[in-house]
Amino acid sequence: QSLIENLDDKLSHWTSHKSIAVADRPDKYLDLNIPTIADIHPDAGPLAGLHAALTHAQNSAELNWIMLISCDMTELKPDWLDILWNHAQQTENALTIHFLEKDSETSDNRLHPFPGLYHISLIPIIEAQLTNQQRSFYKLFKQLDQNCHSLPIPADWPEIPQINTPQESEVWRKTQTE
Repeated sequence: QSLIENLDDKLSHWTSHKSIAVADRPDKYLDLNIPTIADIHPDAGPLAGLHAALTHAQNSAELNWIMLISCDMTELKPDWLDILWNHAQQTENALTIHFLEKDSETSDNRLHPFPGLYHISLIPIIEAQLTNQQRSFYKLFKQLDQNCHSLPIPADWPEIPQINTPQESEVWRKTQTE
């Protein structure tokens, strides 16, 4: 099973809503039977994917929140999604809820936009960013300030949460065979 199929399967056990992929073209995952919508802003990165997903959610009028994951996540646990969702139900001012990893040795903070909850009211803010060629989740989070809620990463967070390089892929694959 590919990473995206594994993630789709895990999401289907967490929610009754069908997961929908965002890609450069709507038939990208047709062979995997995963419904897919195309980016409204092509070649503009993950923030454009968030924009397309939020726009789709707004047009379907089912929920005001979407759970956003990336197709290269190595793990996704229902408990993590529950943490994010429960926080959304207990707060009034959040527009995004995601995990934050704090490095006690370096005092560095690493934002993890995936998985994350995003409110449909972000659409005009993201449109403005994309129009200004700002494609960074970090800039979005910074702009949102108090409306951006960062929660501590769960204790069972993987060492390699996403595969972004061939080296990470190799290390991750080795951990899967051990």
